[in-house]
Amino acid sequence: MSLEYAFPSDRLGTLDSGSPVPLYAQMAERITDLIRELGDNAVGKALPPEAECAQVFGVSRPTVRQAMASLLSQGLIEREKGRGTFVTRPKLSHDISHDFDDEMRRAAHSTTYRLLAWDRVEPSPDLARVFASARSSGLYHLKRLRSVDQEIVGIEERYIPEAIASGMPRKALEKESIFALLRHAQAEPIALIDIEVSSQVADRPMARLLGIKAGAPLLVRQSTLRGPRGRPLAHGTTTFIAEHYSFRFTARYSRAPL
Repeated sequence: MSLEYAFPSDRLGTLDSGSPVPLYAQMAERITDLIRELGDNAVGKALPPEAECAQVFGVSRPTVRQAMASLLSQGLIEREKGRGTFVTRPKLSHDISHDFDDEMRRAAHSTTYRLLAWDRVEPSPDLARVFASARSSGLYHLKRLRSVDQEIVGIEERYIPEAIASGMPRKALEKESIFALLRHAQAEPIALIDIEVSSQVADRPMARLLGIKAGAPLLVRQSTLRGPRGRPLAHGTTTFIAEHYSFRFTARYSRAPL
C-alpha cells in the first residue's frame, strides 16, 4: 500500500549555507511552514523519506534526523516503525489564565460538552476546607466530557456552592464554559485563579470515557476560581489527553527571599 504524502519534496526549497541559523533548524522551519500552510490537509499524511529530504536539501542524513527530532519535540510529527514519519494534528495550546472556550473560538475551533453528572453532594473534608469561606451548606458536582471539533480532548469535574449552582440552567451545562456558567448564575466576578498542574496515566475507567488506551499520559489541571475577596466560586480538575494539549502562561518573576 503506497503512502499519501503531505507535500512533494520539490516544495521543500533550498537552504542557506551562509546563514548563522543551523541547516537542521532551517529545514525544520521550512517543513513547519508547509505543515501550517496545509493545515488539516496534511494531518495523517507522510513526510518525504529521509533520503529524499537529504538529497533535496543537499545535507547529510544526520542533519535530516536532527530536523525531524526538532519537529517531533514540537508535536508536529510522529514516527511509525516500519512505515515512516507522519504529520500529526497540532496540539491545542491554552493560556491557563483565560477561558478555554474563548481561546478555541478565536482559533476557529468549536467546543462542546457531554454532561455526565450534575448532583448535589455533601462536601468531603478536603472540599470543606476549600469552601470554608463560602459558607455553603452543600455543593453541586459537575462532570462532563469536553470535545473540540467533535473530538474528545478531556474531562471536566467541578464543585460549585449550591447558592451559585442554583442559578445554572441544565441546558447551559451542556454548552457553556465554567466561566460563562458563573456569569450566567450572576456570581461575583472571577478575580483570582489558583492553579496546580500535574501528570498521571489513564486508568481503565478514565480510558473508556476518553476513548484512549489505558496507561496513556494525561495532564491534570486543578483550579480554584475565586471572587474579589477570595471566596471560592468553583473548584475542581480538568483532565486532558496529553498528546492533544499544551499549557501556556506568563508569570512575573520575583526572586524568592534567601
